[in-house]
Amino acid sequence: MCYQNSVLDRALVSDEGGGLDVPGTDLETIEDSIGRLSGADLKQAVVDARRLIDRTHAELVLLVAELDSRQLPELDERLTTTGWLKYHTRMTATEASGTYRTARVVPHMPTIIGNAVKGEVPARSLHLLAQARDKHRDEFVVHEEVFGDIATYLSVTDMRRAINHWEQQINYPKALQDAQHVEKLRSLYLAQTIDGIGDIKGTLTSEQYLTVKTALDAHSDPYNLESNLDTDDRRTPAQRRADALVDIHRFWLDHNDTVVTSGGEKPHITKRITKYV
Repeated sequence: MCYQNSVLDRALVSDEGGGLDVPGTDLETIEDSIGRLSGADLKQAVVDARRLIDRTHAELVLLVAELDSRQLPELDERLTTTGWLKYHTRMTATEASGTYRTARVVPHMPTIIGNAVKGEVPARSLHLLAQARDKHRDEFVVHEEVFGDIATYLSVTDMRRAINHWEQQINYPKALQDAQHVEKLRSLYLAQTIDGIGDIKGTLTSEQYLTVKTALDAHSDPYNLESNLDTDDRRTPAQRRADALVDIHRFWLDHNDTVVTSGGEKPHITKRITKYV
């Protein structure tokens, strides 16, 4: 494998045109190098850095695949490959297990891993495709080249949707059963403490979740708020989402003239503040 210079090395060329102008890797040198990038080079460096991460991840998966095929963790240290990754690379159990499962599958995804080592496939998409191949081995081989193509331009979210749609097509009865199961899981629980504090818990289908998330994200995004120029807004993202949830429901109550409560009255809110003495 050929490990090229860093993204900064390739982005920064000396004024004399005689080569790279990043002699060190200490923080001060890197920050100075970043500060000297032009706007266009800075943006490209960010894109290149992301691609480098994805490319390196693909190389890591191939290395783990070879490590496992030689059984080196077991022969040398009496460890499983997952255990070896946890011990030597400080991965979490979940990360090590996911890397190992992907490594076992990539030899059967030549188009996908070929694009991945170029930095063209997000690391998460590579894992999703490996899972899909593991679940539907016979069907996946027929569509592997197509997945290898769309993985180079779809976001991780869109890739997940594409895989879900593909799974529905190849096994509609199972997809229908899964959808019905998810539909049954949807729920929402509201509870109020003795102090009047509300606790909300629930489970939504993927479509319901995306609807709620889109609305909350749009309403709580600082750039969409009327007070986006207010530097004193010190609310956390979680607090902004809570306020957005209330605002959306208050708007519905204030602008709905047709819905009434079981008592025949228009929905309204009475706020009560109790003073303890």
